[in-house]
Amino acid sequence: MPGEGAIAAEVILDLVARPAMNGLARVHTWFTGKEVLILGPARAGKSSFSEYLQYGLLEPEQDTPTTITPHKSASFRLKIGRGSSLEMKVKRAVDVAGEIGPIEHARLAEERKPEAIVVLLDIDAPVAGRSKNATSPWLVAFCKHLKQRLVEEPKMKKRLKALLFVANKRDKVSDATAEVRIAAFKDIIHKHLGEAFGPLSESEFVLPCILIRHPRATEFADAVVSRLARSLSK
Repeated sequence: MPGEGAIAAEVILDLVARPAMNGLARVHTWFTGKEVLILGPARAGKSSFSEYLQYGLLEPEQDTPTTITPHKSASFRLKIGRGSSLEMKVKRAVDVAGEIGPIEHARLAEERKPEAIVVLLDIDAPVAGRSKNATSPWLVAFCKHLKQRLVEEPKMKKRLKALLFVANKRDKVSDATAEVRIAAFKDIIHKHLGEAFGPLSESEFVLPCILIRHPRATEFADAVVSRLARSLSK
C-alpha cells in the first residue's frame, strides 16, 4: 500500500480519554458544551471522524453507508493530556452529507453557527482535474463561500472558535505526495479565506489523519482531537 511504513513523524501524541457520564453530567454538558460541525467532500471520512471523536472507535477499512441527512451525536466529554488537564465538552457533533456540495456546507455553517468546524479532505483523491472526486474545486468553492458568510454574518464569526482542516487517509500516500498535497490545500485556504476569521490561526494548518485501523491511526486522530480541544479552550 502506498505510504505504508513511510509515514513521517508529523504529530505529537496526547492522551485522549472519554469518561462515562451520568444523567446530571450529560445535562450539564448539553447546556455548556460546544457544537462541532463536521464538513467535507463525500467519502472523505466525516462519519468516521465523528465516531472517533465521540467513542474513540476505529473500524477496518471498508465501504461505509453514504450519509444522507445530518447525523447529530448525543453530548459527550473528552479529557485530554497525561493529567487530563484539558476538558472538551461537546454539546453535539454534527456530521453533514458530502453529496450536498460545498456551497450548501458553507450555508449550513452560517445557519448553525457552531463553535467549531472540522473540514475533512481526502489526501488520496486527485487535487485538481475533471474528476468529480477532485479536492481543489470543492475546497475553493467552500472557502470562498465560507469567507463571504463570515464577513457578512458577525455573529457567526464571533461564535466560531476553531476551524480545522484535516487531510485524511494519510496512510494511502507517500511522504512526498502528502507534503505536496497538504501544501496545495494550504495555498487554497490562504488564498480564498485570507484573514476573514481573524485569530483562528489553526486554519493555517492542515492536519494529517488516519481514521481506519492502522498502527498509527490513534496517534494521528488524537492529534487532531487535541488541537480541536486546545482551540476551543482559548
